[in-house]
Amino acid sequence: MMSIPAITKANRFVSAIYCDDVRVEVSNKLSFIGIYRQTLIVPSLPAKLLKLCVVVEVVCPSEQRYQSAEVGVYKDEDLIGFMRLQTDESMWRSIPAEGGFLATSVPFVFENAPVENPGHLRIRVTFDDGQILPAPSLSIGVDPQYAHGSSD
Repeated sequence: MMSIPAITKANRFVSAIYCDDVRVEVSNKLSFIGIYRQTLIVPSLPAKLLKLCVVVEVVCPSEQRYQSAEVGVYKDEDLIGFMRLQTDESMWRSIPAEGGFLATSVPFVFENAPVENPGHLRIRVTFDDGQILPAPSLSIGVDPQYAHGSSD
């Protein structure tokens, strides 16, 4: 039987899920409804999104601890959502010292969000040691064929 490979080096990373809704289920599970893959299309501009959820996952190996981090959601260059994360020693003690990761989910919910122009939603996480990491962005575009449905 083959053994698990040793970790060469783990780094912090940030991911994001853009969706219509997120729900907390039994046993602390998250359910994502209507996940967008790279692009959100509206039929015309201006538009209004009844609800847009962004769940940012900040993942740090135990070797790259932080005490605080700031999570920002930007519509193009404008900050539209912000959350400060704080960790303490007990959080880091709860994960393995070698090969362990602290993962923190940060939900943002935007209701009746106006969409005036095509653009991008971007994520930036700034750690207390000065490191700034992105998550994948979401493009917002217009396609009039979605106003009446597609024949494809």
